Amino acid sequence: MNRMSCLVALALAACGPTVKSVTVEPQRAVLDAKNATATFKATAKDDAGRPITDAKVMPTWTSSAPLVASVDAAGKVTALKSGEAVITAAFGEVKGSAKASVSIPASATVSPSSVELAGVGKTAALAVKVADDSGKEYAAPRVTWASSDPRVATVSDKGVVTAVGAGAVTISAAVGQARGESRAVVRLPQFAKLQVKPARVALARAGATGKLAASALDRRGKPVQGVPVSWRSANERIVRVEADGTVTAVKKGKARVSAIAGGKSASAEVTVKR
Repeated sequence: MNRMSCLVALALAACGPTVKSVTVEPQRAVLDAKNATATFKATAKDDAGRPITDAKVMPTWTSSAPLVASVDAAGKVTALKSGEAVITAAFGEVKGSAKASVSIPASATVSPSSVELAGVGKTAALAVKVADDSGKEYAAPRVTWASSDPRVATVSDKGVVTAVGAGAVTISAAVGQARGESRAVVRLPQFAKLQVKPARVALARAGATGKLAASALDRRGKPVQGVPVSWRSANERIVRVEADGTVTAVKKGKARVSAIAGGKSASAEVTVKR
């Protein structure tokens, strides 16, 4: 090889590999809070489509809308306000790009603003509308639902409210710093009386168990659904009762066990034989 050929070869080697194309991943990043970040990765490729791994070959990053989303020298994008930005990685004249979508929630509105549930187990569906800091409504990817008192009503991650007990609660939907609310009122259905069956239970010895069932009835004696019942033993030294009406013998004797709901009650007599 002559001197001139050597110089040309050395010059080409000093320039490094030639970049023919650039890919940026991910192709789209969604940022849903101010100062939220995402990191893009740029891959330079040669004319055969092979990645160039030379550490000296580094991209220059730019954002088409730096007031919406800024980008640093490492490809890290930071959300600043709602909007769209094209993030570009350039290796000299060869470029690749991806999109950054920024939606910063500014307000959340829950509808309907109030619901009334007549009876335990009844449900109602709530919906939330979210607007970003530009006033544009959008579908929020994450909504956090909560009930101020799960003993009255619970709420699912889909906004479905379920009645648990009588009372009123606030159901909230939070999207980032934005929050909306709805009021849920749970009322007991009207009923005429309670009935406990069986009316008498005999337990053979201490530790034995039995089961009582309570029903709410209307004036015609027909069952009324959705009435929560609480249980109470008149003498827990003889008989204990659980929330589901299960009675447990403690020692020999008799005790009345009552079901209570809506200011009404009914009872059964439990006898422990020995």
